[in-house]
Amino acid sequence: MERRLLSRLVLLWLFFTCLASAQFETQSPLAVKLRYSVKELLEESNDSTYIRCQFSYLDEVWTNVEAEIRIRGGFRRTYCFFTPLKLKIPKEKAVGTIFEQSPTTKLVLPCLKSKKADDNLLKELMAYKIFEVLSPYHFKTRLLEVELERTRKNKSETFSLMGFMIQDDESFSRMNNAREIERFMDYQAQDETYRVINALFQYMIGNTDFSTVYLHNEKIFYIEKKYVPVPYDFDMSGLVDASYAVVSPVRNEVLPIDKVTKRLYRGFEADDEVLEAVRKQFMEKEKEVFAAIENLRTYFQDPKEYDLARGYIEGFYEILRDDKKFRKRIADKAR
Repeated sequence: MERRLLSRLVLLWLFFTCLASAQFETQSPLAVKLRYSVKELLEESNDSTYIRCQFSYLDEVWTNVEAEIRIRGGFRRTYCFFTPLKLKIPKEKAVGTIFEQSPTTKLVLPCLKSKKADDNLLKELMAYKIFEVLSPYHFKTRLLEVELERTRKNKSETFSLMGFMIQDDESFSRMNNAREIERFMDYQAQDETYRVINALFQYMIGNTDFSTVYLHNEKIFYIEKKYVPVPYDFDMSGLVDASYAVVSPVRNEVLPIDKVTKRLYRGFEADDEVLEAVRKQFMEKEKEVFAAIENLRTYFQDPKEYDLARGYIEGFYEILRDDKKFRKRIADKAR
């Protein structure tokens, strides 16, 4: 009797564990429906205040979940037609759903209503998937197929969009037994290997819109007695090449490039052995990087946009394999 009860408890635990991990461990697109008031979102939500919304997701059958959203983000918050959102499900309502492990999650939607909107979003997701290959410490993501209904003055407008969700800081910290550091962090205090991985990845995707010191589009976590930078928000990168992207003047510093598609290494000085070890790691993971890119091919509306993204990463590997180019464009450019 006791053995049978124990077996049932184990099966029940496995069942809920699978539900909890399904949010990100399953990489097939998740279909979701979201409905909210534009006026309430813009006028009543902020960094700490949420508004009610209607939210459901498809997991064999449609499941309605009690949820709230708030507006988030910096540039995209004011510039984009579809504002970035943060979704919060009460913990007791998330039990038994795929959101049980991470009831609060970031939602990324296309910025503008344009022909390239979904493809630009896919290229930003591509950056997350590439970093997932390169570092064990990364924010998990999952592609979404979004039916978005926005109401305004008793009128509603429905959009079919691609989107993706990003694991939130709290979930990341639990999963990695980490503690977030929310203060200025001198680069010399950060783990040298992980800050070089971060910097070389940012060069790979052509991104200058970040700072591991001032925590701009970067989070610092204390993990296994190391300070580890974890990047996010890549829409200003050359890989995405969005119509609104500009070379980022972080801390008002004027950079010697005039297009986001031009690469500039922004890493700090590091030991040559560490830099070479990270370079070798990137080359060893080249097939995995391109496999991650290939996994997104079928979702692109315009095959040329996929080819441009893939070609951009191929250009990085050409530099990485060439000793002279690597020394001139990366190693000698360290700050």
